[in-house]
Amino acid sequence: MFCRRIVLPCLLLVVGAMGAVSCGGGGGGSASPTAPTATTTTTTTSSLGVCGISTAAASVTPTFDVITIPAGDPFTGAATKCIRVFGVMVMAVDSGPEITDAKLKHAATITAEWLDNNEDGIVDDSPVNNSMLERTATVVLINGDGDLNFFM
Repeated sequence: MFCRRIVLPCLLLVVGAMGAVSCGGGGGGSASPTAPTATTTTTTTSSLGVCGISTAAASVTPTFDVITIPAGDPFTGAATKCIRVFGVMVMAVDSGPEITDAKLKHAATITAEWLDNNEDGIVDDSPVNNSMLERTATVVLINGDGDLNFFM
């Protein structure tokens, strides 16, 4: 079996079979500028594939579009989908039962609220966001039932 090694600094969020992980935190209601919106598939050319974030895109209010990772992408076989949130990639790893779009959007919303605490659609601390972008910061969601060979 072929295994790709992709080394990225990341925050690992394990989503167990017993239910969603509660991360607490601010609003995210339907009137919030960082509330999740509709699901779509997007294609972009980047060394990190469709999940890569450009410098210009890192300062734009997130749309919370779920991006399906296509065949041939650098993350094919390792992750199934992602959401770009300011300078951070939020990814669902293919490690067992699929992580729902709702759980992926929940993690993306919390990430957005962390970077934009007052929820005005603008990153509160640009140097922090820029540093995360430069270091390819990634939040990785893994279903707790799966195999973690991706990280070995």
